[in-house]
This record gives sequence, C-alpha cells and structure tokens, in this order.
Amino acid sequence: MPDPQRGGRRLDDEREPERPVAAEPSGGTAGDAGALADGGWGPGETGVAGGGVGDAEAGVGSREAAVASSQGAMLGRWVRVGGGDCADAYPADLEFDSRGIYRGQASPDARQHPVWDSGGYHVVADGRVRISTSTDAEPEYAFSSDGSTLTFTTPDGCVVTYQRAG
Repeated sequence: MPDPQRGGRRLDDEREPERPVAAEPSGGTAGDAGALADGGWGPGETGVAGGGVGDAEAGVGSREAAVASSQGAMLGRWVRVGGGDCADAYPADLEFDSRGIYRGQASPDARQHPVWDSGGYHVVADGRVRISTSTDAEPEYAFSSDGSTLTFTTPDGCVVTYQRAG
C-alpha cells in the first residue's frame, strides 16, 4: 500500500538494489590475495585455470590436468640461483601455496623492492602463469620446472632460475 508520507511510494521501493559480491578463491578468507586487479576469480575457482564442471569443450579434462600439474610443480619454497643482473629485481626467496597465493622476499643486500613481493598467482595454461606484482599488475610469465629447479621467463626476456629450498 502506498505511504502518503513518502510521496506515494511504498517502503520497499526505497531499498537499494543488491550489489554483486566479489568472489574469493576457494579455501581462502576475506582479504586473501586472490581477488586481484582483474576483479578476482569466480566462485569455486582457485589459482588454477580451466573449465568448470560440465564444460563441453573437447580436451578440457586433459588441459585441466596439465594446468594442475604445472601448478603442482611450482608449489613450495624456492631460492633464486641464477638469472644475471636482470634477476636482481625478483625475490631471493619465493614460496607458492596451493591456494594461488605467493610470498617473495628480497635478499638482505637488495637495492630495490622485489617485483614479486606477495599476492596471487594463476596458472593460465601449461607452463604459463599470471603473477601479481608489487605494483598490482598481472603480467604473464613462461615457466618450467624439473622438480628441483623452477625457471621463469619474464615478458621482457629475463630468465630467472630458482632452486627448491630444503
């Protein structure tokens, strides 16, 4: 029934429209580094790319397996062992977890803040990962691992190599 004190409008006409809520990576908590500059990931997604349940694309299962394998190869703690002068911009110590979150730490004698300090990462294809940087950009990097070494190639061609810690 219209309310004369509200100019003929009903009380429920004054409700604000519902706003969409940003999704978090599964397994995360509010504030996790997963919801990044690109708006975050959708419901139920993690740092691993791939189709969802019921995805009709041919080969999605094998693609998801390759992406999951790529992410699995990145997990754990790493120490930078090579890459020349250009690698000095990247952390000396690096850790990737299964929720799509990483943490990097510069060496004690570093002259600059590392490009990767902490944030989210998202494996987008086998051997391709998007990593949030200290400036919140999310460039895509090529990477490979043999289990004991992890090598990244940056968009500008710098090759940065890490060795598994402990």
